[in-house]
Amino acid sequence: MTSHTIPLFRRSLAVSAIVAWSMAVLLLIGGLGLPLAVQAAEEYECPDREVCRNTGTLLPLRVLPRPFSTIYSEKDVNSEVFSSNVTAFRPLFVFDRVDVDHSDPSEVKGWYRVGASEKIPIGWIQAKDALEWKQALLVSYTP
Repeated sequence: MTSHTIPLFRRSLAVSAIVAWSMAVLLLIGGLGLPLAVQAAEEYECPDREVCRNTGTLLPLRVLPRPFSTIYSEKDVNSEVFSSNVTAFRPLFVFDRVDVDHSDPSEVKGWYRVGASEKIPIGWIQAKDALEWKQALLVSYTP
């Protein structure tokens, strides 16, 4: 190898590593287009007063609130507002899932009982205002 081919070889290795790392992140974040039927097949147990867990992996179920979401004291939009304009994409733990239906992505129905930690639920968020986060890796956006 000449002195000119070594830097080119190192650059191609660096590019390959970046592409491989990016693909791994995409796989972890979005499942790269797994059909909803496959994603919805996961089972969750929500024991009374405990965080919901995946029955296969025992990982806690978390949701990421969408921008401008609201947490209510009860699962009713007319109930007292616990927190409005919840910080978007900051993970919340799920303590209960009531009538959650993702069969029509444009009309998601149901409620999640959520909390900031695995200890105490703080209120209810509409399923249409939250994204289920089923991956083990969690990356938070910090401004």
